[in-house]
Amino acid sequence: MKKRVFCFLFAIILSFLYSYPTNLAYAQFTNIVNPYEAITYSKMLEYINNLEKNFDDLVDVEVIGKSLDQRDIILVKVGKGDTLIHINGSMHARERITTNIILKNIEDYCNAYVNYSSISGYNVRDILDKVTIYYVPMVNPDGVDYTILGKESIRDPYLKATIDSIYRSPQAGWNHSSNNWKANIGGVDLNRQWDSDWDKNLKYDPGKPANAFYKGSTPLSEPEAKAIYQLTIDNPFVIHVAYHTQGKIFYWCKNQKGNLLNQSINISKKITALTGFNPVPSLNYNSYFESYAGYTDWTVDELKKPGFTMEFASNPYTEKDFDSIYKPAKALGLLFAQEAYNLRFSYNTDVYVDNKLTQVFENEEDARAFIAKYTNQDSAIKIVKNGNILYSNEPFSHENILTISNDFVSHMYNYNYQNNNDEWKELLSQYIPETGLYVNHELVSVDDLINKREKEKVVVTASFSSDSNSISKDLNNIYTIKGKIDYTYSSKNNKEENLSKSIILSIYIDEQSNPYILSIVEEDI
Repeated sequence: MKKRVFCFLFAIILSFLYSYPTNLAYAQFTNIVNPYEAITYSKMLEYINNLEKNFDDLVDVEVIGKSLDQRDIILVKVGKGDTLIHINGSMHARERITTNIILKNIEDYCNAYVNYSSISGYNVRDILDKVTIYYVPMVNPDGVDYTILGKESIRDPYLKATIDSIYRSPQAGWNHSSNNWKANIGGVDLNRQWDSDWDKNLKYDPGKPANAFYKGSTPLSEPEAKAIYQLTIDNPFVIHVAYHTQGKIFYWCKNQKGNLLNQSINISKKITALTGFNPVPSLNYNSYFESYAGYTDWTVDELKKPGFTMEFASNPYTEKDFDSIYKPAKALGLLFAQEAYNLRFSYNTDVYVDNKLTQVFENEEDARAFIAKYTNQDSAIKIVKNGNILYSNEPFSHENILTISNDFVSHMYNYNYQNNNDEWKELLSQYIPETGLYVNHELVSVDDLINKREKEKVVVTASFSSDSNSISKDLNNIYTIKGKIDYTYSSKNNKEENLSKSIILSIYIDEQSNPYILSIVEEDI
């Protein structure tokens, strides 16, 4: 009996051990990131490399672009879930402590994940199994290094030679012991680069490269902004967040309406409860709020999802004050991840570009607006809602267009008046819209074509020739094909006539990928 009891207890203990983390190397917390120092670009790379090595099943690292001074812009993915959010830091060089915040977030979340522990009540393993956080810890690496290492950090000879001549804005006050540089190394403010009221007269903009506030010559003129733009356009983030450090507040409003407004207010309340930060404007604000050209201005305005700009500190501060600055930020990424997961069923209208899920929206209208503005019409595009295809635009190669043209010509220009007209009508109707088509600028129907052939009482044989270099396409999905037709008329008295004509076909591809011939223009050669 005692032996049975012992075996039973031993089996329970083994079961417990095998159900707990199997990699005993994860039983202790790592201490990779030192957040109490100014983190240079090279130090950030070192930390990220060590984080990826220690948590290789949870952390994935990619390069998403180059800075103006040719430093890689690094993306760090943390998590295993299909729901995605994006958080970036150090868009403003002097606010570089946001890089420290993000790197410490990554390490804390990974440690909590592998040790089955929670942070501020958030079950980290549960959240990161459902959500993946796309972090860009240092959007502006050139500017960050300049604030830490000075002029010698600049690699490009021209940028180094001209840095001292760049305008210093008197409004760029900064109660900090380090350089007050805010812009990228070319003097453009990366958080004024976004095409959401960019054309407004932005406060303090000097109209030329400066250490702060210059919005650039055009939206997305800078490579750092382009890298974040492409990352954002190409991934279905449910929430977008930018980390900054000015005042222990956060911005949430771009004059949203409807569900998006309610979602933004609901999340804002939770942010305040976690961080103690006040929302700007207040959540009961009901007038037009002026917020222009910032990253989350653009994401809320254009991508129709909640976006937040967090301001974590008040000047003066240094990296030695990290603990107090980090306290409200420690669990914030988990809050955003959990809220994104809660919203996943609201954003159930999916946009696929070349078979990749690229964006999610609440409705077809927003999805179509995105497609019209942000996709290449030569890509394969679909809108899918709850498994139902609402829109499909499959790209037609030039070879496909040539095949359609040849097939149509074989129907249109090969005709025997003694054949069954109903059969010919059925063949032509595959390609000709119900409203008819234009032949030499005259609108005709299929019946008109049949009547014309009956009156002519001829037999026509023809061949069409063209090549892919003779095909063009406009923004309305209309292809224009230039080619040549060689054909022979045989009348009822067996008299033959050989002709060649140049021809221009206009072919429209509809949303279900059906081709229609809109017009034919013939010219004698």
